[in-house]
Amino acid sequence: MKYNWIIVLLLLSSCQDTIIQQDAPVRPVKSTILSSGQVSELATFTGVTQSDQEAALAFKVGGVVESVSVKDGQKVRQGQLIASLDNEDYALQVDQ
Repeated sequence: MKYNWIIVLLLLSSCQDTIIQQDAPVRPVKSTILSSGQVSELATFTGVTQSDQEAALAFKVGGVVESVSVKDGQKVRQGQLIASLDNEDYALQVDQ
């Protein structure tokens, strides 16, 4: 009989509809109001720009690049042909 009360209490305690909500933390933001007007100062800066993503490319064998199949800035997929080498030297070696 003692175990029946424990089971009843466990069943009743697990049937609560309590949902705990956690609010997202408030993040401070800096803001400013822009307006048009005269430019009082002119500043010139020098620098170098570079891509945040680079890929090191290499052929398995050396040779002369015969053709490039993509353009600058074009997105490529894995396994896509990017460039091909002139195979004349290798074809001559195979014939010997």
